[in-house]
Amino acid sequence: MPSRWGGKGVRVARCPAGEEQNTSLCKFCGERKSIEELKAATRFSPPLTVCRDCWELLEGENSHKEIRKMEIQCGAQVVDSRGQVLGTISQVISDMWTGQPRKFVVRTEKPLEPLFFSPKDVVEATDTKIKVKVSVD
Repeated sequence: MPSRWGGKGVRVARCPAGEEQNTSLCKFCGERKSIEELKAATRFSPPLTVCRDCWELLEGENSHKEIRKMEIQCGAQVVDSRGQVLGTISQVISDMWTGQPRKFVVRTEKPLEPLFFSPKDVVEATDTKIKVKVSVD
């Protein structure tokens, strides 16, 4: 029997086995939260359904404060934990929602072997020098 919107019928989304029916995913942090804990972040278009913690970060009283950004810029020198120069940053890949760096590519002396790091690998960061917590032999 066709539905009034066209097609053969309306599909009903089912929760996976064991999941509560009154939960949903926060579109910002990806955690499963109850429906009561979700809010709409209207700074995005279309608005995102986010948990209360993410909403506070994005639109709460302290949202006017700058979210701490890593000082990772192209051309910065990258050194390992022993102080050995690995190369320079050739590309910074940012998260499209937050603007925070997700990865950065380090160009080494060997042109076919770039190194990829995430901000979690960074120990210290300035505008011109990045120190990572790994050592490369």
